[in-house]
Amino acid sequence: MPRIRETLAAALLATLGCELADFDIERQGTATIPRGHIGDDFEMMQIDDDIVLAEIEDEHGVSREDIAEAEITRFTLEVLDPPGMDLAFADRIEVFAEAPGLESVRIGHLDTFPSGARVVDLETDDVDLRDYVAADSVRLVARIDGVAPSEDVRVQARADLHIGVTVRGACNHM
Repeated sequence: MPRIRETLAAALLATLGCELADFDIERQGTATIPRGHIGDDFEMMQIDDDIVLAEIEDEHGVSREDIAEAEITRFTLEVLDPPGMDLAFADRIEVFAEAPGLESVRIGHLDTFPSGARVVDLETDDVDLRDYVAADSVRLVARIDGVAPSEDVRVQARADLHIGVTVRGACNHM
């Protein structure tokens, strides 16, 4: 049944002279995992959604109301400093999206950190982040379990988001 709806939607868009306008955006930020820090939440990335929405409107012609869905398709953590440090001190990392007026929702996690792994892709959770992308601001917060690192660890977090738009948004995208 979903395949029939997708086909009908594509036919309707073609009839209206619209193109499918789903697109991907990337956001990144850095954070420091303080030495001795394990078990508490800490901010990985603060995303000012006004900037994200301005980019979506300017580059894709899609307004806040025209976002039909948003999902994380990839979430990567990379150790930047200190040299030689890896993520093997972690037994589990969970990342949550938080926005004013919305419940915290887990967007990704990982339970295995091989020795020497300086870059890892978290398993992304299948959650619709449309309301979070449309919010005024979003924080990505990590919760780490494991053995506390012996020194501060600076990491870069990168999130790839897939944005789906409404029929109106697809027509405005032209």
